[in-house]
Amino acid sequence: MTKFPTARYSKVSQGEAQGTIRTNGSKAKIQNLMRLWIFCNRVLVY
Repeated sequence: MTKFPTARYSKVSQGEAQGTIRTNGSKAKIQNLMRLWIFCNRVLVY
């Protein structure tokens, strides 16, 4: 479980989320939730 660079990914996703929420609001929030869901599924698959 230590092999996954989760800290780096979470930092990147947090930056993306903050930037997109500032620009688009709730639509961007939904997109980020979907992106997080897909990312979590990928991690769980591996």
